[in-house]
Amino acid sequence: MKKLAKSVSLLLALLLAACGALAESGESYPIESPYTGLRVTVDAEHADLGIVGGESLDAMGNVCFDLYFAYMPALEALEQQLDAVLESGDQDQLNALVEEYYQHVVWLASVSLLDKADSDAQLAAGTTLAEQIGAEEAEAFGENGEYAYALQTIAAEPTESMDEEEIAQLNAAAAYVPELLKTVEFIDVEPLPEEGKITEIAPFTTTDLDGNEVTNAIFGEKDLTVVNFWGTFCGPCINE
Repeated sequence: MKKLAKSVSLLLALLLAACGALAESGESYPIESPYTGLRVTVDAEHADLGIVGGESLDAMGNVCFDLYFAYMPALEALEQQLDAVLESGDQDQLNALVEEYYQHVVWLASVSLLDKADSDAQLAAGTTLAEQIGAEEAEAFGENGEYAYALQTIAAEPTESMDEEEIAQLNAAAAYVPELLKTVEFIDVEPLPEEGKITEIAPFTTTDLDGNEVTNAIFGEKDLTVVNFWGTFCGPCINE
């Protein structure tokens, strides 16, 4: 629970720091992704829309630069609830807080970093950009030295917790994304840090969808085992 709580607290803090103060001042602000070598700049006119960035891995394991819509009034309210939930030690309340958090953060676009030579070879062999990043659709998004980029834009779907004001802001943010992507600057790509990389899976016991017990022994029973860790609160995971 401590790890989950720390993650929730960090997510809220990062989002509020990334956009909240800047949105209040009405100033333009950059969103930078050092591990993909990309930077975009939100202009002053759109600084209050709640557009923030992050880095993750796409469905094929490529590092990608993600753009999100984050509704700050709701996230600020959740942050105020967090301390009380952590003090209570109630796991169900914490899970509910996490689920509510993802009701107000919507994925808008993602740019995957590809090795240019490898990507070109795959294209020549008939593998599309979309297939290279595990997306339904994708388009080329420029080159940066030995790297190439593939862009996928995501239809911004409102969630059940959004009111009319938040939906209007989400739609405005989604409509601004194409213009925002035109501000892209290519910067040096930083290598992923070795620290924190997962090199082995700790022993675990869980149950499958049929209620059968599953342990880490599954890794020794097959030549190849694929394990996909995801949460029911994660919209893109559910779509996948």
